[in-house]
Amino acid sequence: MPTVSSRSLHKTVHLAAKRITNSVGRLSSAEIDQMIKDAEQFKQADKEFSSRHEARSDLEAYIHQVEGTISSPEIGMNLKRGQRAEIEAALTRAHEVLDIETSTADELRRAQLSIKRELQKATPGTGRRQ
Repeated sequence: MPTVSSRSLHKTVHLAAKRITNSVGRLSSAEIDQMIKDAEQFKQADKEFSSRHEARSDLEAYIHQVEGTISSPEIGMNLKRGQRAEIEAALTRAHEVLDIETSTADELRRAQLSIKRELQKATPGTGRRQ
């Protein structure tokens, strides 16, 4: 875990993402303390961003996988027209969620779950792999 330290004060604070050192003597104790406070302040925002980014990547990959699955001859030909339409509708809704820049990680995960449910209804056993 990275540390923030001030050699003159012999003070060390652990942070999740940064290492701030005062090896040259250019930062005052107040500046170091402010940097620590800033890092703590943005820690939650960084966590939310990472979670949203991961959920977005997972959804994009899953959409790609499902599109390939329903277009494959083995699976696609066994789907009834209504089942295919339901899966495609879930895919369309998921694309709409992806298009919204402010979509939360939960919204992205719900869109993925919706696709999974439709795929499981249409192809028992196939959609359960993920």
